[in-house]
Amino acid sequence: MKIVSLFALSLLLLACGNTKTAVSESAEESSTTESAGDSFQKPQRNVMLKSRIGEFKESDPFNYESAKLEGNTLFLTISYSGGCAEHKFEVIGSAAIMKSLPPKRTVQVVHDSNGDACRGMVTRVLEIDLSNIAYNDTPGSEIVLLFQDYSEEILYTLK
Repeated sequence: MKIVSLFALSLLLLACGNTKTAVSESAEESSTTESAGDSFQKPQRNVMLKSRIGEFKESDPFNYESAKLEGNTLFLTISYSGGCAEHKFEVIGSAAIMKSLPPKRTVQVVHDSNGDACRGMVTRVLEIDLSNIAYNDTPGSEIVLLFQDYSEEILYTLK
């Protein structure tokens, strides 16, 4: 009887020890998966856009992260909430030009989230051809672009 009791007790202790190990391994896997899921972002191609002159529209919220001008192309890094639906963007320049040297034009980036209610933070680069909102068609003409809700002015010279 002692041997059976001792065997049952040792089996019970081993079973509890394995359960504890399995639970802690499962918790470690879960935290590893969560942190990897939070930091992993699927690489996405730049969104290619052509600017145009037109009327401003309603826009869904987004944040400007950075802007870099190369020739006639503005690389505008933005972030927004979503990740479950395709988002669309549009760049509209005001027809009105402010009289200053160099002249200034207000520009709006329109974001259409298509009703995406997901809460993931998405960062995208908008690759914008600015040639349609230049001051005029003469290479070398300058204009300051004032993007709505962006704190910096962008001096654009048509190439």
